[in-house]
Amino acid sequence: MIPITLQKIAEIVNGTLIGEKKGLQKQATGLQSDSRKVKEGDIFAPIVGERVDGHDFIQKAFEAGAICCFAEKDVDIKQEQYIIRVNSVVRALLDVAEYIIKELSIPVVAVTGSVGKTTTIGKLAYNFKEQGKSVLLGAADTFRAAAIEQLEVWGQRADIDVIKHQQNSDPAAVVFDAVNAAKNRKADLLICDTAGRLHNKKNLMEELKKIAKVIDREYPEAHKEVYIVLDATTGQNAMQQAKVFQEAADITGIILTKLDGDARGGAALSVRSVTNKPIKYIGMGEKMEDLEKLK
Repeated sequence: MIPITLQKIAEIVNGTLIGEKKGLQKQATGLQSDSRKVKEGDIFAPIVGERVDGHDFIQKAFEAGAICCFAEKDVDIKQEQYIIRVNSVVRALLDVAEYIIKELSIPVVAVTGSVGKTTTIGKLAYNFKEQGKSVLLGAADTFRAAAIEQLEVWGQRADIDVIKHQQNSDPAAVVFDAVNAAKNRKADLLICDTAGRLHNKKNLMEELKKIAKVIDREYPEAHKEVYIVLDATTGQNAMQQAKVFQEAADITGIILTKLDGDARGGAALSVRSVTNKPIKYIGMGEKMEDLEKLK
Protein backbone atom coordinates (compact mmCIF):
# COMPACT_ATOMS: atom_id res chain seq x y z
CA MET A 1 0.00 0.00 0.00
CA ILE A 2 1.21 3.52 -0.76
CA PRO A 3 1.80 5.62 2.40
CA ILE A 4 -1.22 7.85 3.16
CA THR A 5 -1.57 10.37 5.97
CA LEU A 6 -4.35 9.87 8.51
CA GLN A 7 -5.72 13.28 7.54
CA LYS A 8 -6.03 12.15 3.92
CA ILE A 9 -7.63 8.86 4.91
CA ALA A 10 -10.23 10.68 6.97
CA GLU A 11 -11.03 12.80 3.89
CA ILE A 12 -11.25 9.73 1.62
CA VAL A 13 -13.75 7.95 3.89
CA ASN A 14 -15.57 11.13 4.91
CA GLY A 15 -14.84 10.33 8.54
CA THR A 16 -13.74 12.14 11.70
CA LEU A 17 -10.22 11.63 13.05
CA ILE A 18 -10.17 11.30 16.82
CA GLY A 19 -6.86 11.72 18.63
CA GLU A 20 -4.09 14.25 19.05
CA LYS A 21 -3.69 16.83 16.27
CA LYS A 22 -0.08 15.88 15.69
CA GLY A 23 -1.37 12.58 14.32
CA LEU A 24 -2.83 14.22 11.23
CA GLN A 25 0.38 13.75 9.26
CA LYS A 26 1.19 10.26 10.50
CA GLN A 27 1.31 7.83 7.58
CA ALA A 28 -0.43 4.48 7.32
CA THR A 29 1.35 1.86 5.23
CA GLY A 30 -1.15 -1.02 5.23
CA LEU A 31 -4.82 -1.92 5.51
CA GLN A 32 -6.06 -4.93 7.49
CA SER A 33 -9.49 -6.23 8.47
CA ASP A 34 -8.36 -9.05 10.80
CA SER A 35 -6.82 -8.03 14.13
CA ARG A 36 -4.76 -11.24 14.18
CA LYS A 37 -2.90 -10.14 11.04
CA VAL A 38 -2.28 -6.48 11.87
CA LYS A 39 1.27 -5.22 11.30
CA GLU A 40 3.15 -2.09 12.30
CA GLY A 41 1.69 0.92 10.48
CA ASP A 42 -1.58 -0.73 9.43
CA ILE A 43 -5.04 0.77 9.51
CA PHE A 44 -7.38 -1.72 11.18
CA ALA A 45 -10.88 -2.07 9.71
CA PRO A 46 -12.66 -4.64 11.93
CA ILE A 47 -15.04 -6.56 9.66
CA VAL A 48 -13.85 -10.20 9.66
CA GLY A 49 -15.83 -11.90 12.40
CA GLU A 50 -15.27 -8.93 14.71
CA ARG A 51 -17.66 -6.30 16.05
CA VAL A 52 -16.99 -2.92 14.44
CA ASP A 53 -17.32 -1.27 17.83
CA GLY A 54 -15.47 -3.96 19.77
CA HIS A 55 -12.99 -2.30 22.11
CA ASP A 56 -11.05 -5.52 22.69
CA PHE A 57 -10.38 -6.11 19.01
CA ILE A 58 -9.34 -2.52 18.42
CA GLN A 59 -6.98 -2.49 21.41
CA LYS A 60 -5.56 -5.80 20.23
CA ALA A 61 -4.89 -4.21 16.85
CA PHE A 62 -3.18 -1.22 18.50
CA GLU A 63 -0.99 -3.58 20.53
CA ALA A 64 0.04 -5.29 17.27
CA GLY A 65 1.17 -1.95 15.83
CA ALA A 66 -1.91 -0.50 14.11
CA ILE A 67 -1.49 3.23 13.55
CA CYS A 68 -5.23 3.86 13.38
CA CYS A 69 -8.57 2.02 13.48
CA PHE A 70 -11.93 2.60 11.84
CA ALA A 71 -14.93 2.52 14.19
CA GLU A 72 -18.65 3.19 13.90
CA LYS A 73 -19.04 4.20 17.56
CA ASP A 74 -17.01 6.03 20.19
CA VAL A 75 -14.03 4.04 21.42
CA ASP A 76 -11.80 4.74 24.41
CA ILE A 77 -8.24 5.26 23.19
CA LYS A 78 -4.91 5.92 24.82
CA GLN A 79 -2.40 8.66 24.08
CA GLU A 80 -1.01 8.49 20.53
CA GLN A 81 -3.79 6.15 19.42
CA TYR A 82 -6.12 7.29 16.63
CA ILE A 83 -9.63 6.38 15.58
CA ILE A 84 -11.45 7.45 12.42
CA ARG A 85 -15.19 7.51 13.08
CA VAL A 86 -17.17 6.39 10.04
CA ASN A 87 -20.76 5.51 9.24
CA SER A 88 -19.75 2.17 7.77
CA VAL A 89 -16.43 0.37 8.27
CA VAL A 90 -17.06 -1.75 5.16
CA ARG A 91 -17.68 1.34 3.03
CA ALA A 92 -14.57 3.00 4.45
CA LEU A 93 -12.47 -0.05 3.61
CA LEU A 94 -13.76 -0.05 0.03
CA ASP A 95 -13.18 3.70 -0.34
CA VAL A 96 -9.54 3.42 0.73
CA ALA A 97 -8.97 0.40 -1.54
CA GLU A 98 -10.49 2.28 -4.49
CA TYR A 99 -8.28 5.29 -3.79
CA ILE A 100 -5.14 3.13 -3.67
CA ILE A 101 -5.96 1.44 -6.99
CA LYS A 102 -6.55 4.80 -8.62
CA GLU A 103 -3.31 6.25 -7.27
CA LEU A 104 -1.27 3.26 -8.41
CA SER A 105 -2.70 3.21 -11.94
CA ILE A 106 -1.17 5.26 -14.75
CA PRO A 107 -3.58 7.74 -16.36
CA VAL A 108 -3.76 7.09 -20.12
CA VAL A 109 -5.07 10.03 -22.15
CA ALA A 110 -6.00 9.48 -25.80
CA VAL A 111 -6.33 12.75 -27.72
CA THR A 112 -8.23 13.06 -31.00
CA GLY A 113 -9.46 15.93 -33.19
CA SER A 114 -8.77 17.31 -36.66
CA VAL A 115 -7.16 20.73 -36.00
CA GLY A 116 -4.34 21.60 -33.59
CA LYS A 117 -4.34 18.16 -31.96
CA THR A 118 -0.61 17.38 -31.93
CA THR A 119 0.36 20.90 -30.89
CA THR A 120 -2.10 20.72 -28.00
CA ILE A 121 -0.69 17.35 -26.93
CA GLY A 122 2.77 18.93 -26.77
CA LYS A 123 1.43 21.69 -24.55
CA LEU A 124 -0.48 19.22 -22.39
CA ALA A 125 2.62 17.07 -21.90
CA TYR A 126 4.69 20.16 -21.02
CA ASN A 127 1.99 21.25 -18.56
CA PHE A 128 2.18 17.95 -16.68
CA LYS A 129 5.96 17.79 -16.74
CA GLU A 130 6.11 21.25 -15.17
CA GLN A 131 4.04 19.78 -12.32
CA GLY A 132 6.82 17.26 -11.74
CA LYS A 133 5.09 14.37 -13.52
CA SER A 134 6.90 11.72 -15.53
CA VAL A 135 5.23 11.82 -18.96
CA LEU A 136 5.46 9.56 -22.02
CA LEU A 137 4.00 10.24 -25.47
CA GLY A 138 2.62 7.70 -27.95
CA ALA A 139 2.59 8.61 -31.68
CA ALA A 140 -0.51 6.64 -32.72
CA ASP A 141 -1.68 9.01 -35.50
CA THR A 142 0.30 7.07 -38.10
CA PHE A 143 -1.77 7.98 -41.17
CA ARG A 144 -1.45 11.78 -41.24
CA ALA A 145 1.68 12.95 -43.03
CA ALA A 146 4.36 14.28 -40.68
CA ALA A 147 2.21 13.68 -37.57
CA ILE A 148 4.91 11.50 -35.98
CA GLU A 149 7.67 14.01 -36.74
CA GLN A 150 5.56 16.86 -35.37
CA LEU A 151 4.99 15.00 -32.10
CA GLU A 152 8.71 14.26 -31.87
CA VAL A 153 9.47 17.97 -32.18
CA TRP A 154 7.15 18.73 -29.27
CA GLY A 155 8.68 15.86 -27.32
CA GLN A 156 12.15 17.30 -27.86
CA ARG A 157 11.02 20.76 -26.75
CA ALA A 158 9.64 19.38 -23.49
CA ASP A 159 12.35 16.70 -23.12
CA ILE A 160 9.76 13.91 -23.21
CA ASP A 161 10.26 10.54 -24.91
CA VAL A 162 7.98 9.54 -27.80
CA ILE A 163 7.06 5.92 -28.51
CA LYS A 164 6.65 5.59 -32.30
CA HIS A 165 6.54 3.23 -35.29
CA GLN A 166 6.88 4.01 -38.97
CA GLN A 167 4.24 6.00 -40.84
CA ASN A 168 1.17 3.96 -41.91
CA SER A 169 1.90 1.29 -39.29
CA ASP A 170 -0.87 -0.08 -37.06
CA PRO A 171 -1.83 2.62 -34.49
CA ALA A 172 -2.97 -0.06 -32.03
CA ALA A 173 0.52 -1.60 -32.13
CA VAL A 174 1.99 1.80 -31.22
CA VAL A 175 -0.40 2.09 -28.28
CA PHE A 176 0.52 -1.45 -27.22
CA ASP A 177 4.20 -0.51 -27.06
CA ALA A 178 3.46 2.85 -25.43
CA VAL A 179 1.31 1.34 -22.65
CA ASN A 180 3.92 -1.29 -21.84
CA ALA A 181 6.72 1.29 -21.94
CA ALA A 182 4.77 3.49 -19.51
CA LYS A 183 4.29 0.53 -17.15
CA ASN A 184 7.92 -0.57 -17.34
CA ARG A 185 9.24 2.95 -16.81
CA LYS A 186 6.67 3.65 -14.07
CA ALA A 187 5.54 6.82 -15.86
CA ASP A 188 2.97 9.03 -14.15
CA LEU A 189 1.09 9.71 -17.38
CA LEU A 190 0.82 8.41 -20.95
CA ILE A 191 -0.62 10.67 -23.66
CA CYS A 192 -1.43 9.08 -27.01
CA ASP A 193 -1.84 11.07 -30.22
CA THR A 194 -4.64 9.18 -31.99
CA ALA A 195 -6.36 9.35 -35.36
CA GLY A 196 -8.30 12.51 -36.16
CA ARG A 197 -8.67 12.53 -39.95
CA LEU A 198 -9.72 9.16 -41.34
CA HIS A 199 -11.81 8.81 -44.47
CA ASN A 200 -15.14 8.48 -42.72
CA LYS A 201 -16.77 8.27 -39.32
CA LYS A 202 -16.93 4.46 -39.42
CA ASN A 203 -13.18 4.14 -39.97
CA LEU A 204 -12.48 6.64 -37.20
CA MET A 205 -14.82 4.81 -34.84
CA GLU A 206 -13.22 1.44 -35.54
CA GLU A 207 -9.70 2.78 -35.12
CA LEU A 208 -10.45 4.42 -31.77
CA LYS A 209 -12.29 1.32 -30.54
CA LYS A 210 -9.30 -0.84 -31.47
CA ILE A 211 -6.98 1.42 -29.51
CA ALA A 212 -9.33 1.37 -26.50
CA LYS A 213 -9.35 -2.46 -26.55
CA VAL A 214 -5.55 -2.56 -26.50
CA ILE A 215 -5.43 -0.26 -23.46
CA ASP A 216 -8.13 -2.29 -21.67
CA ARG A 217 -6.33 -5.55 -22.38
CA GLU A 218 -2.80 -4.43 -21.55
CA TYR A 219 -3.61 -2.20 -18.60
CA PRO A 220 -7.21 -2.72 -17.37
CA GLU A 221 -6.61 -0.78 -14.14
CA ALA A 222 -5.47 2.36 -15.98
CA HIS A 223 -7.46 5.54 -15.53
CA LYS A 224 -8.52 6.31 -19.11
CA GLU A 225 -9.49 9.66 -20.62
CA VAL A 226 -10.36 10.56 -24.23
CA TYR A 227 -10.05 14.26 -25.11
CA ILE A 228 -11.12 15.94 -28.33
CA VAL A 229 -9.31 19.09 -29.50
CA LEU A 230 -11.54 21.71 -31.14
CA ASP A 231 -10.74 25.08 -32.73
CA ALA A 232 -13.00 27.68 -31.08
CA THR A 233 -12.74 30.04 -34.10
CA THR A 234 -14.46 27.61 -36.48
CA GLY A 235 -17.93 28.11 -35.01
CA GLN A 236 -20.49 25.70 -36.46
CA ASN A 237 -17.73 23.49 -37.85
CA ALA A 238 -16.42 22.91 -34.32
CA MET A 239 -19.87 21.85 -33.18
CA GLN A 240 -20.21 19.48 -36.15
CA GLN A 241 -16.83 17.93 -35.34
CA ALA A 242 -17.89 17.57 -31.73
CA LYS A 243 -20.99 15.64 -32.83
CA VAL A 244 -18.99 13.32 -35.11
CA PHE A 245 -16.30 12.55 -32.54
CA GLN A 246 -18.86 12.12 -29.79
CA GLU A 247 -20.54 9.43 -31.91
CA ALA A 248 -17.22 7.84 -32.91
CA ALA A 249 -15.54 7.68 -29.50
CA ASP A 250 -16.33 7.70 -25.82
CA ILE A 251 -15.21 11.31 -25.32
CA THR A 252 -14.63 12.26 -21.68
CA GLY A 253 -13.44 15.86 -22.09
CA ILE A 254 -12.85 18.75 -24.50
CA ILE A 255 -9.82 20.93 -25.16
CA LEU A 256 -10.87 24.19 -26.81
CA THR A 257 -8.08 26.08 -28.60
CA LYS A 258 -7.59 29.62 -29.95
CA LEU A 259 -9.67 31.31 -27.29
CA ASP A 260 -7.12 34.12 -27.35
CA GLY A 261 -8.41 35.23 -30.79
CA ASP A 262 -11.85 36.35 -31.87
CA ALA A 263 -13.64 33.38 -30.39
CA ARG A 264 -16.19 34.17 -27.74
CA GLY A 265 -17.49 32.30 -24.77
CA GLY A 266 -20.46 31.18 -26.85
CA ALA A 267 -18.25 28.64 -28.63
CA ALA A 268 -17.46 26.94 -25.36
CA LEU A 269 -21.11 26.88 -24.31
CA SER A 270 -22.22 25.51 -27.69
CA VAL A 271 -19.68 22.69 -27.72
CA ARG A 272 -20.47 21.90 -24.10
CA SER A 273 -24.19 21.65 -24.88
CA VAL A 274 -23.64 19.44 -27.96
CA THR A 275 -21.40 16.90 -26.22
CA ASN A 276 -22.54 17.23 -22.61
CA LYS A 277 -18.86 16.76 -21.70
CA PRO A 278 -16.68 19.08 -19.60
CA ILE A 279 -14.16 21.48 -21.14
CA LYS A 280 -10.92 20.36 -19.49
CA TYR A 281 -8.43 22.85 -20.99
CA ILE A 282 -8.42 26.00 -23.11
CA GLY A 283 -5.67 27.17 -25.45
CA MET A 284 -4.79 30.84 -25.01
CA GLY A 285 -1.78 31.30 -27.32
CA GLU A 286 1.10 29.72 -29.21
CA LYS A 287 3.60 29.23 -26.37
CA MET A 288 4.08 25.89 -24.64
CA GLU A 289 2.64 27.23 -21.41
CA ASP A 290 -0.44 28.71 -23.12
CA LEU A 291 -2.80 25.93 -22.07
CA GLU A 292 -4.99 26.56 -19.05
CA LYS A 293 -6.83 23.94 -17.04
CA LEU A 294 -10.43 24.71 -16.19
CA LYS A 295 -11.60 23.83 -12.69
